[in-house]
Amino acid sequence: MRTQDDFVEHLNGKWLKTAEIPADKSSWGSFMELRENTQPQLRAIIEKAAAQHAAKGTDEQRIGDCYTSFMDEARVEQLGVNREHNFAQVGYWIRQSQQGQGIAPRALGMIAGFGDIMPTAA
Repeated sequence: MRTQDDFVEHLNGKWLKTAEIPADKSSWGSFMELRENTQPQLRAIIEKAAAQHAAKGTDEQRIGDCYTSFMDEARVEQLGVNREHNFAQVGYWIRQSQQGQGIAPRALGMIAGFGDIMPTAA
């Protein structure tokens, strides 16, 4: 087949014939695969930050404290904290963390629910 006869087939033909979309997804591609493979790594970084009790004021301490507070479901229920409050708090920590540079903004965003690293209730 000539490129000019079917450009889409020329560019994507092999992928379209061989790629399998996971049953729990509505679409699939390299960026989705990258995201799915990265999530466990981000979660490990965040859980490590929560477990190490880092020095006060460091990104690690902020990330760890934020994650720990989000995971304390009983306290969240007691306070009646809502999602808007969570985003406001994350925004504050991002501004405080090197003017939004480094891993802290990404990790805090993941904790806030922008990503899917939080464990789900069984």
